[in-house]
Amino acid sequence: QSLKLTTKIIEADYIDQRLTIKCLFKNDAEESIFINQQNRLNYSVSIKDSESSPLGKITTINYDL
Repeated sequence: QSLKLTTKIIEADYIDQRLTIKCLFKNDAEESIFINQQNRLNYSVSIKDSESSPLGKITTINYDL
């Protein structure tokens, strides 16, 4: 049985070879799984900002392209 990960992207920007996405995760574990998956796929990612909200965890992620 495979793990299906759905990420809600709230906002996305592409400026100067950098893609920035703001995602809504249900919790810390879902955020961690997503970041680890991006690293395994050899994407250059870094977390710019992360905050808790009533809806879940809102995380801003940078991709260097």
